[in-house]
Amino acid sequence: MSSANFVVYLMAFICQILMLHIRDVSAGSCWLAVGSNGRCQNLLMTDTTRENCCVGNRGTAWVEEDASSSDLFRWRALTGGAPNCQRCHNSCSTMQCSVGKKCKERNGIPKCVCAPDCHNLRDRHRGPVCGSDNRTYKNQCTMLKHNCRHNNHVEVAYPGECQTSCDTVQCTHNRHCILDQNHIAHCVECSNCPRIRHNSPSRMLLCGSDGNTYNSQCHIRRATCLNQGNIQTAYKGRCQDSPTCDNIQCTSGKSCLMNPTTQRPQCVTCIASMYCGHSQQEIPLCGVDNKTYNNWCALRRASCESGVIIEAKHPGRCEDELDAEYYDDSTFFWR
Repeated sequence: MSSANFVVYLMAFICQILMLHIRDVSAGSCWLAVGSNGRCQNLLMTDTTRENCCVGNRGTAWVEEDASSSDLFRWRALTGGAPNCQRCHNSCSTMQCSVGKKCKERNGIPKCVCAPDCHNLRDRHRGPVCGSDNRTYKNQCTMLKHNCRHNNHVEVAYPGECQTSCDTVQCTHNRHCILDQNHIAHCVECSNCPRIRHNSPSRMLLCGSDGNTYNSQCHIRRATCLNQGNIQTAYKGRCQDSPTCDNIQCTSGKSCLMNPTTQRPQCVTCIASMYCGHSQQEIPLCGVDNKTYNNWCALRRASCESGVIIEAKHPGRCEDELDAEYYDDSTFFWR
């Protein structure tokens, strides 16, 4: 071997030794918490540096030794955690909490806790507010604390308690109140629709469930928004004078149902084997037939099976005596 090659191999060997030494000095294990016994618990990562372990404001801890798998098992199973545990942060002076949080020391341990700035809100509402998750909060600050603790992004839907009608809802920022299919009130912005030429072909027109003809689906949505209604597309084309399921034509995949309230036909999507599951998040509905349905899907399925549109009277289960006062079986018929 030539002297030049020997020097190259020697330098490479020395570099490997140095890298191993650096790794032994800097590598360690990162843990999520420090137990009451002072040992590190809940392993986060191995073969890492203290700087990498302690980045951010997590309540992590670092062990200088990058232990083997047998050491990790022994620590977790037999000794209650890793020894020589070093907290990443020992005081609030080294903690930088995110927006809406501030550092507090509890039992000598610094921690970022939820503390939203409730005094400098751009739109401050006094008293209870209805959140965009349809939950009533004691005040806006309570809602912000809920967001922080649960990592949510709930916004103020409107001031006051959540409502099942738009009668007493006061929307802000030029928004309008509408009811969804579950009779839950929402404040939304009414979208503008493109101008339609007067000589547009009639095939582009749509008949709304309110008996009015609209230029497009956008115009139906805007009318729903402005009038606090729930206007659906009844069928394509201009509204007829005396429409029935016999003289209107529904598009493929839709069935014609009669609305007993308006005495008008409406094309709706009916699936032969419609399956309606039930989850805790869904809201039961009381139909105008004085029957309780698990959700809106179940109400729609009953409509398809009966041949008439069953509308929701109010969210929640029907109260027999109260709902019977508003139920007139002479206006509700079966086809």
